[in-house]
Amino acid sequence: VCLCWKLGEEHIRYWHGMDEGFRGRKLIDQEFLDHHHGDSPN
Repeated sequence: VCLCWKLGEEHIRYWHGMDEGFRGRKLIDQEFLDHHHGDSPN
């Protein structure tokens, strides 16, 4: 999958499949956001 952001959006909140492109973007659900915070910077 690709994470999807466009100019003017404050956060990365969407994703889409490799073959879907921007038109196929879907909102990342809140449960995923609540439990996945990424890596800490070193």
